[in-house]
Amino acid sequence: MFNYTGYECKSCGKKFTDDDDIVVCPECGTPYHRDCYKKEGRCINDELHSKHMSWKAEVEEKEQAEGLKCSVCGNTLRNDQLFCDKCGTPTPYYLSQKDEADGEEQESFSNGDTFFNNAEQNAMETMYPYMLNYSDPLCGFSPDEKYDEDMTTKDIADFIGSNTRFYLPKFRVMKATKFKLSFNIPAMLFPEFYFAYRKMPLLAFLVLLIKSIISIPSSLMGMKIMLTEYGFKDALVNMYPSFEAALTKVAEFSVTGGSFNMLYNISSLVSWVVIFIFATLSNYFYYKNVISKGSKIKKSAAASGINVSEALKSAGGTSAALLVTFIVLYFLSTYAVMAAILLIV
Repeated sequence: MFNYTGYECKSCGKKFTDDDDIVVCPECGTPYHRDCYKKEGRCINDELHSKHMSWKAEVEEKEQAEGLKCSVCGNTLRNDQLFCDKCGTPTPYYLSQKDEADGEEQESFSNGDTFFNNAEQNAMETMYPYMLNYSDPLCGFSPDEKYDEDMTTKDIADFIGSNTRFYLPKFRVMKATKFKLSFNIPAMLFPEFYFAYRKMPLLAFLVLLIKSIISIPSSLMGMKIMLTEYGFKDALVNMYPSFEAALTKVAEFSVTGGSFNMLYNISSLVSWVVIFIFATLSNYFYYKNVISKGSKIKKSAAASGINVSEALKSAGGTSAALLVTFIVLYFLSTYAVMAAILLIV
């Protein structure tokens, strides 16, 4: 049943309320207060009758002219928007597409042994109306939504390149709530590789340096165990005679002393703190990098007459070359730590 609350009576011009006794014209559907209809004695919406139109169609035309509004939060919507970009409610366009899909024959798509169809997807989205629209690289968000003076959702997506469905929802929460923490497993395990892959080489190098420094106590203990308990000392001395004195010092180094134990415990604690920081703040570091670097690139591209979208895609995205470079640097840093231990001890 149509809800007439808020619409105007054609006769008296007053808006209907939930408590009004409403009747409608049996021909065109124009609503009236019951007393108003009795007073008029007939439907006075002559324009609709002459055009053989219905009152509901007239309302829909007016709403389209004024712009679509979200039924929950009142946000203005695009005509082709599937979900409200503020509250996530399905839009009239989404519901109309669903109705069309339900009335048509199901179209199935094969992917190996698995089959997906439009009806199943619509059913899932209907059951969970506030879930993100992962069929859209922008997750259903407005492409023109501003994140600062320059960067929009579309700009950020261009800069991110791959995996926008992971980053855009997190970035949007950070923008709206100023909350910086979110979980990132690759950054927790290998932050230097993560930042290198996401084209942040300076931060990747800083992480590698910090991890190398705090690993010195545990590396020293590992070298002592390797030289004494596993008997590698003689083999290494035969291979590198010039390191005999240094290897002997490492083998004889006391790892049970109070000073070393304190240093070892502190380095272990710091390493866990570092893991927590990069596990929970790496997405925020990347977000700030996207906004800062992306804004500069966008301004530069616009001033030079270069296509902004292509410039952002070129400067952003990922880099396999940087990833490989830092994998090599990681192994080199391991040998550097060992060399530093031999020199210090």
